[in-house]
Amino acid sequence: MKKTIALITAIIMCAGAFSCSGKNSIPKVQTIDADLISTMNLSAEDTLLPDEITSVYAVYSVTDGKEVLISASTADRPFVLYKSDDTLKSFEEIGLGDFPKDNSYDCTVSSDGSIILVFSNGDGTVTFRKYDSSGKVISENNAEIDAENTGFYISGIVSADGNTCILGIDGRYYAADVQGTIYCELKLDSAEKMISRAGVNSDGELVCLSESEEGTAVYTAVITDGKLQGGKNVYSLTESVISNPTASADGRHSILFPTKSGVYGVRRDDNIPERLFAYTDLLIEPDNVSDVCTLSDGRFAVVQNTFTGSPKLTVLSEGGNADNSDEPVEKRNVKVAVSMKTTELEKAAVKYNTTHDDSRIALVEYGPSGDENSARNADDLKLEIVAGDI
Repeated sequence: MKKTIALITAIIMCAGAFSCSGKNSIPKVQTIDADLISTMNLSAEDTLLPDEITSVYAVYSVTDGKEVLISASTADRPFVLYKSDDTLKSFEEIGLGDFPKDNSYDCTVSSDGSIILVFSNGDGTVTFRKYDSSGKVISENNAEIDAENTGFYISGIVSADGNTCILGIDGRYYAADVQGTIYCELKLDSAEKMISRAGVNSDGELVCLSESEEGTAVYTAVITDGKLQGGKNVYSLTESVISNPTASADGRHSILFPTKSGVYGVRRDDNIPERLFAYTDLLIEPDNVSDVCTLSDGRFAVVQNTFTGSPKLTVLSEGGNADNSDEPVEKRNVKVAVSMKTTELEKAAVKYNTTHDDSRIALVEYGPSGDENSARNADDLKLEIVAGDI
């Protein structure tokens, strides 16, 4: 369903980025620093998921964050959808029907609450099935994929309007619609790059990330007559994005990037990027996080899957302390220079940040002196020490 993208070294949003063919230049990149200090002070609380869930694929914020949908699997069912209000206290299944275990599935939820489910048939075709918010089937259509694509593994689907969409099949992405039309495989104009993830921003534009050796480009655009057109904004982020980018439900951020260490956002009012929080600020191990969404009041819902236990849904709320007491405490932010962010160091940072109310640490990677391939190197560290920044 959703798979982690390799290291992102450039995120680019630009005009005229997509088409079925052609060329386009890449604009100047504005950097989003992966080691920014978190701007939000949050407390974490786990909420109970239905006992039968064995794995959670994704969490979706719908109806402006007043409802949440969760796609998951159980021991005997490969795809199940659950619904809750924004209290996240109880979940009920949305009856989409039963599906064969051997198929591949993914779904997306439109702003009006309609659900688009796509599943492979293993014969070079896929099926688009659209439901209303209660699970009633609105339409069902099959689509043929090109002869070179078996159409077995669904690697993602997003839709801005409930009709046109970007569909990932066997690692290749296509412009499509729920009527079963596959317009073309999407190509980047500027280079031969594969699209590896997609989402929707606050303007209703489709957002795609594409990985290459130089980095990962992310373009915003709209589909018109089967082609992606238009776009804006240019950013770079030196970190892996783990789930689809999306707008915040409370309207504060035009786009959010859940990464391997935390969540970054671009403020809607002034277009300035920031890191909202790091998982190590809370009782969350970064390796366990698989998806994040926001609610209407600014809270976050974080999905955690582990190999040894049941999945968890953790709710993050503004204010509070490491021990979840209500009285907010001003925290001192401390940068810790490391040569590599190992799992052991990240776990140590989690333990520290969840047991200290007066301070929190952020791990910052530095490469060897003179290393131009690292975002920071030992020469930068010396300058930061002299300036008192670390």
